Amino acid sequence: MLDPARPALSVADSGTNTIFLAIADQEDGLATWMTYTVDADLSQADTTSLTVNDGRPAVCYTTGGAKVYYAINDQQNGRGGWLAQSLPFAAGNNSQRLLRHNGRPALLFDGLADTARYATNEETDGSAPWDFVVAATDAELTGSAAFRIINGRPAFVYRDTLTDGLVFARRGY
Repeated sequence: MLDPARPALSVADSGTNTIFLAIADQEDGLATWMTYTVDADLSQADTTSLTVNDGRPAVCYTTGGAKVYYAINDQQNGRGGWLAQSLPFAAGNNSQRLLRHNGRPALLFDGLADTARYATNEETDGSAPWDFVVAATDAELTGSAAFRIINGRPAFVYRDTLTDGLVFARRGY
């Protein structure tokens, strides 16, 4: 299992068009960092998000404004193989966020036709069909868009493309 006391991050290397997982050998992050390839030989490597699902590292990433991917490692230490899949309905314009909600992956990303979409999967590895919801219309996620679970419900901030204002949205159940 990834040691929560040691820093870990996901990285998009635009020079090699590769997505990496990096894990520090020590808690202070000053020693050696081990890197593991999540996905390589992409047309372009853009933004990434990292979380831990079922003790295993999971990464969401974008590739050249065309696709959003979810990948999870088959081992808890991140040294195994990566199961990567592209998500439908994604505009992939470099804006996506990944977190864990009730032990399962939850993604927020820019969708087609100026929509912000929220997606969840019933399986931690993302192997079940994804459940997609259009969370907002006339919406664009900003590069630093906040995405959190507040009182058990997903919440996020986006830019309204009609008014150019920031909007806070939370899913109602």
